[in-house]
Amino acid sequence: VSRQRRARTATALREVSPHYISFALDNAFVRDPSGISGVVLPQDETNSTRINFTDPLLNKLMPLVADGFIRIGGTYTDFVHYYVPGSNHTKCPYATKRRCPGNSVPCCLPLTMARWTEALEFAHRSGLQVVFNLNVLHGRFDDYSDQKKPGPNGTRPPLDPSEARALMQWTKDNIAPEKWPAYFGLGNELQNYLTADQWAGDMVTVWKMIKDIFGGTPGDGNIPYTYGPCNAGLN
Repeated sequence: VSRQRRARTATALREVSPHYISFALDNAFVRDPSGISGVVLPQDETNSTRINFTDPLLNKLMPLVADGFIRIGGTYTDFVHYYVPGSNHTKCPYATKRRCPGNSVPCCLPLTMARWTEALEFAHRSGLQVVFNLNVLHGRFDDYSDQKKPGPNGTRPPLDPSEARALMQWTKDNIAPEKWPAYFGLGNELQNYLTADQWAGDMVTVWKMIKDIFGGTPGDGNIPYTYGPCNAGLN
């Protein structure tokens, strides 16, 4: 009887955050679908389907779960290069073949600014905020292998933040503030590849770039904030 009364009450029994219903997309779902970057990947080469952000049904359904987040990250995060006009970005594919994890082949994926804009505008239309993981291997990745040990000081080469900076600057210059990502993360589950100290230092670098480029304290108003690290577990 007690349970029946509670089930019929108009009073909320529990409350959850308005951001509770959120979504995670691997960067492979957001990769260049058109070949504009000069790289045309078969639809199933990464066992993923590139999302059509203009699909009418998708655009009708997503506003029903507004107020949450879309996190764009996952395994391919650290193999994506940002095709920012005028910047000296890494071209895909790599000039020399590189070894990647079995579920990250091909290991060089282009993200054009047209596709980046589509993702940000889709999230805004849906009432969702974007959480974007940046490539933490840029400048330090040669051959992804557990057999390749860190250098004598226990660290990998330093992060090259130039592509992340170019992406942020392009976003600042070309995207309305209300559509900016809410958060920038860094890397995906590379706790056995980078030391904790090195990863922390890279996060500080990202925080400083956000402050410098977007012109305010990260997390204030529309200024993106940082989150992470995104690890499977620290050793």
